[in-house]
Amino acid sequence: MTGGCDILEKLRYPVRFDECLVLLVRRGAMQLSLNLDTHDVRERSLLVVAPGSIVCLSAAEPGADVACARIPAEYVPSADFCRQPCLELSDGEYALIEDYYSLAEKLASNKESLGALMTSLMYTVAALQDGHAGSCEDNRVCGKFLELVREHHRSERGMAFYARELSLTPKYLSKLVKQASGRSGPQWIDSMVVMEAKHMLKYSRKSIGEIVAYLHFPSPGVFSKYFKTHTGMTPSEYRKV
Repeated sequence: MTGGCDILEKLRYPVRFDECLVLLVRRGAMQLSLNLDTHDVRERSLLVVAPGSIVCLSAAEPGADVACARIPAEYVPSADFCRQPCLELSDGEYALIEDYYSLAEKLASNKESLGALMTSLMYTVAALQDGHAGSCEDNRVCGKFLELVREHHRSERGMAFYARELSLTPKYLSKLVKQASGRSGPQWIDSMVVMEAKHMLKYSRKSIGEIVAYLHFPSPGVFSKYFKTHTGMTPSEYRKV
């Protein structure tokens, strides 16, 4: 378990977690960027972050308080567990999740019991997701497109690749993505690339040249121009912030 101040400080810059995060917002509203999506998270809400996701805190009300459970990936019950990451909880649901967090703090030194509790928490959250499903279901094609972008953004930044993967024309895919999300396909791709670059600049020891190679840019100059266009800073300037 991680306290509110610690986790909010950690999320000031884009960061990738290998575990699943279950964030319980106890007090104050906030805005977080999760992979390619922005979520306005209200007080007494739950945010589920899939393993391998990049998350960043955009804004938070003063005095915001968040409890965070960092849960190993092997406890995640299914691949679509994080399909509905943000849940606004009823009073009863909020009290139930609070009970889990309180008990987890008491069992912190007992790994076997804590593991069983985390498994139970995962299935409880899955049940809550099922109960909240309906109006929040993503458009199927747009959802598949975003999954592909998360997987291939390091090397594929053109719509033609994603259209081929989905057996659609680039024009039709672009239309579906725009209708479902309000943003164009290239905007989603750029957002993911920039978020990945920010994460590596802030939290890895890779040189800028190594990041350029990892993200398949043809040269440091092209990467620097691309990064500055989207952030207003060069990679070196961002690393020093």
